[in-house]
Amino acid sequence: MREMKRKRLLVPAALLTASALVLAGCGNGDGNGGGSGGGDTDPAEGTATYDMDAVYDINEQPRENLQEGGQLTIPMGGMGPNWNVAAVDGYFGATLDIMATMHNISAWKSDPLGQPVLNTDYFLDVEEEFTEDGTQILHYELNPEAVWNDGTPIDFYTYEHTVAMNTDEDFDAVASALFNRVESIEMGEDEWSFTVTMAEVQKPITSLFAAYSMVHPEVTDAEEFNEGFVNDLKPDYRAGPFILDIYDRAANTVSVVPNPNWWGEEPVLDRINFVQYEASATIQAFQNEQTDAVQINNYDRYSEVTNWREPGDGYQIRRGQHIGDGGFLFNADARNIEDVEVRKAIFQAIDREQLAEVRFQGLNWEEEMPGSWLLMPFDPRYQDNYPVEDTDPAGARETLAAAGWTGEEGEIVTNEAGEPLTVQLSTFGDDPTESAIAQSFQTMMREAGIDVEIFNRGAGEFSEAMNTQDFGIVMSGYTKGGADPTSGPGWFWGCEYTPTGVCDDDIDEWVAALPTILDDDERALETLRIEQEAISRHFHFLIYYNGPNIWAYRDGLANYGPRLFETIDWTKVGWEADAGHDGTDTGVDVDELDEDSEVDEEDGS
Repeated sequence: MREMKRKRLLVPAALLTASALVLAGCGNGDGNGGGSGGGDTDPAEGTATYDMDAVYDINEQPRENLQEGGQLTIPMGGMGPNWNVAAVDGYFGATLDIMATMHNISAWKSDPLGQPVLNTDYFLDVEEEFTEDGTQILHYELNPEAVWNDGTPIDFYTYEHTVAMNTDEDFDAVASALFNRVESIEMGEDEWSFTVTMAEVQKPITSLFAAYSMVHPEVTDAEEFNEGFVNDLKPDYRAGPFILDIYDRAANTVSVVPNPNWWGEEPVLDRINFVQYEASATIQAFQNEQTDAVQINNYDRYSEVTNWREPGDGYQIRRGQHIGDGGFLFNADARNIEDVEVRKAIFQAIDREQLAEVRFQGLNWEEEMPGSWLLMPFDPRYQDNYPVEDTDPAGARETLAAAGWTGEEGEIVTNEAGEPLTVQLSTFGDDPTESAIAQSFQTMMREAGIDVEIFNRGAGEFSEAMNTQDFGIVMSGYTKGGADPTSGPGWFWGCEYTPTGVCDDDIDEWVAALPTILDDDERALETLRIEQEAISRHFHFLIYYNGPNIWAYRDGLANYGPRLFETIDWTKVGWEADAGHDGTDTGVDVDELDEDSEVDEEDGS
């Protein structure tokens, strides 16, 4: 094995279905209890399903039913500090969510079921062909109206530059593995069309030219690409329906307004504010009308909101299926966790059903225990890849004994030097359910002879901890960007992005071959084979839930909410005409923001 150099950022478990207390990067579940905001105060019973009535609820409204203008304020669990989503250190859920309003250059969008839809704001046509010798060629026709905010055309030269920068070894680019498959990119009849010839087949083709890979032609220096966007959103280097108005670091607020350079559908809202909060502060912020939404994915939070007011009294509840996974990640370089047998024992000792019960307590939510990070259990291609029998503390002790960790039942095991088997569980934020899960995990491990130290940090420290691999075990999650699982094994088990420190050359080569498999179902099954082998070999990703997505929204919010895989159309989000408000009476007071403010580095405030 060789050392892993780059890490892929996931999402704290407390913030899982929202990437950071707001909608997930590309897919967001939700459903019953919304619409008119009426209904019982107890959550409606639900299960993991593709029943659209149960899992999709954005209060869909045509534009004629909406007010023109107004503002929306959304809580976030983190933001930045690196705002370059094309760089590994900037590829973080909350940052992606915020930047989607003002940086949405992409060839494709997703419908609710994860199927690709051409993004005609940037591309007018995409065609794929294979030559007689099997060479894959992609033909792109561009929208000539598309421009960067500084006026630079988003033409062939932008895409040529994007390919070049993503294949430069000095650029710490998220999409480098994709673009390393490109043989050439050549202009078509003019600068508004081009052809990409692939050195290796790339499936699905929707992976190419996504927002997280696009690079402005003026960004030519690796240092600027890797570090130049730290605490700097660089609005000139963006393109989308909104544009940065104020970034107040001291107030942890990003405020965006309609982009005068935008050529597409004009946004309904006059302003969207993203404000960072600790999880424990989000409900009070919602009740104090400082935000227009709050996630209530556990019973304590759900009860706190519904006991404050009945649903329908100024707010709506929407709920549905979260399209993602949650569990534990293991840092294979951390103290004692570097021993794969210790990791295996944890897989055996854990009672996943009990942890799921803690997480879903009071929510009337039932789901099949997931065994794959790649596909939802209701996907016909799904298979359970959990590598051992869980809820088996006796088996865990046997595994530990074989690895040299011994001790009497009920005691913490020790090694030959008499050192106790202690591992660290890192938690982020102050969500009470996450705290209860951590304590339950600690109790389960003690039964198997493993001592767990719980190390709690602020929610805003998650990104840095993952970037620097500063954790032992961490509760985290993965929000699926689409129904095609091809990219998943690269994020989890390839050598370039995974945060676990495990780099298995055999697995990495296997992952690299995935995009060459032409048949979608065959390719999906191969991803599952990789997952099965990687986890049974290394025991570094432990899954135990998919979960619901339950939110409270201020009355009248339209075209926003749980939507499965669907890409948010920010131009359509707004307030209904009969809402009785336009959001400007709540949320952020823009006059109090300071675009030049900075964090006090000494106290971190």
